[in-house]
Amino acid sequence: MLGDTSPIGAALVQRLLHLGHPRSQILLQSTSVVDWVDSGSVHVFFERAKPELVYLIDSSGCTDPLQRNTARTYGDSATLSPGALLGAARAAGVTRLMYVATAHEHHELQLCAALAAEGLDYRSVRTCQAYGPYSPSPVPARVARAACVIEDLLHTFTSAALQACKQVVVKADPLQRIDLMYARDVAEAIVHVTDLPRSVLAGAGRPWPLHIDIGAEDEVCVGDLIEAVAQAAGFHGRVLLEAVHAASPVPPLGNRQLDSLGWRPLIPLPTGLELTAMDFRLRHRMFPTALPRNTATGPRI
Repeated sequence: MLGDTSPIGAALVQRLLHLGHPRSQILLQSTSVVDWVDSGSVHVFFERAKPELVYLIDSSGCTDPLQRNTARTYGDSATLSPGALLGAARAAGVTRLMYVATAHEHHELQLCAALAAEGLDYRSVRTCQAYGPYSPSPVPARVARAACVIEDLLHTFTSAALQACKQVVVKADPLQRIDLMYARDVAEAIVHVTDLPRSVLAGAGRPWPLHIDIGAEDEVCVGDLIEAVAQAAGFHGRVLLEAVHAASPVPPLGNRQLDSLGWRPLIPLPTGLELTAMDFRLRHRMFPTALPRNTATGPRI
């Protein structure tokens, strides 16, 4: 197993490297060494590794643990619940932990807050939808929905551009709004919150102590997002939106907490999509040749 390939996990590793942590100290932890489904195996691993700090990334209901210590360890979990991993970390004597929730997992956030109340430096953040370059893994990876949607759209529009399609049909609710942030910005925000003095974070954390929401400055409509991805992919034909019923919207997280702590995102959406499209083209340099088509069908969003 190659480790966490989600945009947040990959960006977090890059951020640690940028801060000067040697690549040799970031170890790709395979399930042949740690059975992430078994709490006993995870407990033994924590006791042996003795991590100074644990990053626990809960992606779309699944958990990807990233441990950072003198010999920093980078691993990818299977199906063990975040609560069980938090308990295993506590039982093994881990005193510093950052729990990263990518949805509204209130139970785990409350558990993290309860452990913080015991005096442990267990912090938590809840992030908006992250997108950006990532490296697909040969094993099933847990990737944020926004990243998957943008990846599918890039494939559709890039293929359509190469095949000289005149139009692309995408099924979506164009008025649905999404809370988006470039993955490297999300990673920088996570590290920023991790490194804040506990006293500063305790005064800003809401609704739980030592907790911060990482939300985008502005939401984007799905219709505008699709048009922006088409432009980033180099498709200049017509985009037809076939309206579908969208799921109930998730309330935006907002960025007031982070702004009050002196941090704001750097990468605007058009720039982030250009970088993501560039990464996509580098990973998919070869495309099968095809005759020009009038219409291509995109993914349903």
